[in-house]
Amino acid sequence: MLSNQQNRRKLILILLGPIVLSQIFIVVSDYGLLWSKRVWRARTTSAIKRSGFFLIGNRGTEFMDFIASITPTDASIVIPPNADWFSQQNILQFFLMPRRIISCQCDRATDVQEYSDICIRCLQASNHFIPSIGEFPPSEVIAPGKDFIPYKQDTGWYHGIYTPESYVAVEQPVVDVSGSDLVRAGLIDMLVIGGLFLFGAVIKTIILGQASWIDLIIFSVPLGGGILSWFMFLISWTGVPLSLMTVTITFAVLLALSMLLLFQTRRTTRDLSHQLIGSENAIGFRGKDWWQRIAWAAILLTLSLADILSVGRAYSTYDAIANWSLK
Repeated sequence: MLSNQQNRRKLILILLGPIVLSQIFIVVSDYGLLWSKRVWRARTTSAIKRSGFFLIGNRGTEFMDFIASITPTDASIVIPPNADWFSQQNILQFFLMPRRIISCQCDRATDVQEYSDICIRCLQASNHFIPSIGEFPPSEVIAPGKDFIPYKQDTGWYHGIYTPESYVAVEQPVVDVSGSDLVRAGLIDMLVIGGLFLFGAVIKTIILGQASWIDLIIFSVPLGGGILSWFMFLISWTGVPLSLMTVTITFAVLLALSMLLLFQTRRTTRDLSHQLIGSENAIGFRGKDWWQRIAWAAILLTLSLADILSVGRAYSTYDAIANWSLK
């Protein structure tokens, strides 16, 4: 009876195998490889620059970097009118924070004669920095006390920036993400996920008394992250600020208490380790046929690719960055 059931399962796998393989091939070739290449191209850029590339383009991002490298962090920068993305205050605030973004109310003027007194006085203020984009600002309204720093990559649209008189600019190079930064960030991410996995595994074992691999894969990280987030929400009500230190301390206390509770329920560390590597009722690799091992390997490989793409797409698509980076 058991042999017949196993034969039927193998027959079903043989029939479904070509269909599954063909679908995997189509998904990987038409989707997986395409997005993997896009994710790979964006791997070495910082979050700020990556947002700029997708939102204001390469040239706009380079000019924004120029402004940020020329102006001090306490500078007051004038919004240039009719300059596309550079005319939006929230865009400049996002890329140039913590600098002040000033509106001189010059956007309604189409000719130098139409510039209001308020606009002209604002442009001539001694402490204001004025980006020169397109035909703005007209030379007739610039005070003699302003110095001009040209933009080296001027292509006829981005010209430079007017600064206060005798201002000495110390240009700082814009540093991109290096390979060591990526490795360090990856290790930190793995540490965070591993901590949440451990915390969720302990909680799951306390609640249900068992911890098969399939249960851990499904429940551990969501359970650990959900409980930690809930406790941080409660703690924030008491007025405790949310910071890396408070989150770390809260996580350490919760993990210690959960481990203590686990030991008090007479489940020893040896029992937990035995459950983590699988039990008689757990779904794992022990005692499985070769075709089941291959199936598990294919599933894990597909899930890994899906995880990489699901995270990477958020860093390499226009909508995800243009719509959400400012928020």
